Order: sequence, then C-alpha cells, then structure tokens
Amino acid sequence: MQVMALQTGARPAARLCALIGQPVSHSTLLRISRTAPVELHPSPKRVGVDDFVFRKGRRYGTIIIDLDKRQPIDVLPDREGKTLEA
Repeated sequence: MQVMALQTGARPAARLCALIGQPVSHSTLLRISRTAPVELHPSPKRVGVDDFVFRKGRRYGTIIIDLDKRQPIDVLPDREGKTLEA
C-alpha cells in the first residue's frame, strides 16, 4: 500500500485499494507514506547545464544534469543566471 500511495497519491491509492478488496482511507495512506524513508542522494561530482526551448521563440528553460549518472537533476523555468544561481 505504501508503494501505491507514493506512486499515485493518497486518494487514488485509496480507490485502487478498494478495487482490490483492501479498503483503506486516504488519510491512513498519507500517514503510511510519510513514514517512508527518504533516500539521500550524494552530491553529483560533475554537473552539466544547458538551455532549451519549451516553445520556439517564446519560452526557454534550463536543465541541470548529473553527468556521471546521465540523469536530469532539475528543470528550471527560464534561462536566467539568477534562477540557476538560486
């Protein structure tokens, strides 16, 4: 149940649990999901930053990537230096 609550959210997981014959309230699932251990990820050693376009000529964004794991870390809503700095 904890995995379902973490993946879908408390209310959708409560509906799914009722469908499979294990009725449980969304507040119980929320309480269960809050007890899940938080995974701490070490700081990346190498980081890549690139800007891209959300909509051609109108909206630009910035993506931050962990180069060692080849996974995105964050997507920023613009390409301003102050946003990246924050």
